Amino acid sequence: MRISDDRYDRDLRRYQLAWRMLQHEARRNTVAAWTGLSIYRVQTLARNYNDQGDYARHRGPSPYRAKFFGRSLAHECESAALAYIGLQMDVIPARGSLESFKTFFGLARGEQLVNAFDLYRALVPQSRFSLEFTVLLMTELARGKLLALSHCTACQGLMVIERIGTPHVICAFCRISLSRAPKPKSQTVFVPCAEPTQDANPLTELILPRPQSDPSLRPDIEVLQADEASQSGNKNAISA
Repeated sequence: MRISDDRYDRDLRRYQLAWRMLQHEARRNTVAAWTGLSIYRVQTLARNYNDQGDYARHRGPSPYRAKFFGRSLAHECESAALAYIGLQMDVIPARGSLESFKTFFGLARGEQLVNAFDLYRALVPQSRFSLEFTVLLMTELARGKLLALSHCTACQGLMVIERIGTPHVICAFCRISLSRAPKPKSQTVFVPCAEPTQDANPLTELILPRPQSDPSLRPDIEVLQADEASQSGNKNAISA
């Protein structure tokens, strides 16, 4: 039986993809899921080529919390940018084209995933996302249960929203622009008082002026003094 060259070419692609994912500090179970290699082969590959790359090995389960992508405005911006690259490079399948979620993991899509991540890290070197979080984002967007794609009502840009709870209708880029926009200053006009006193501060006075009293309504001072004198005389007569 003649050995097909395509078979060895496919096996070579599996090992090349596995080595690229290990260099991006992917966990070994993640590498095995995308390449189709067994955990033993992935461990052997990492052990044999460990001296050719400076990467850290992460233990424990892979990230699984979708709330990570909405932790802050910066996380939302990076999620939208990474999702756009995933759409353009066919990492995220179109709606209705994915017959079963099990077919999402594969060698060809794994190569596209790593290519998209390399392009994103070239554009955003100081990214908060690792390859593991990129896998989580693409997986949840393909599944469509926790995360989904939408469009901003202000700029019509792509945005990643959560299906649980009340999603945002404005993308993170527009919200950042609105927060940085200068706020209009209050135009308060201070009207000077009609009868300012020595201790009065014109900045602390009321906006409306004080009502001026009508001189015709002022009581006569002599009449008031006569009334006070008559009241005091009556009190003295009663006491005597």
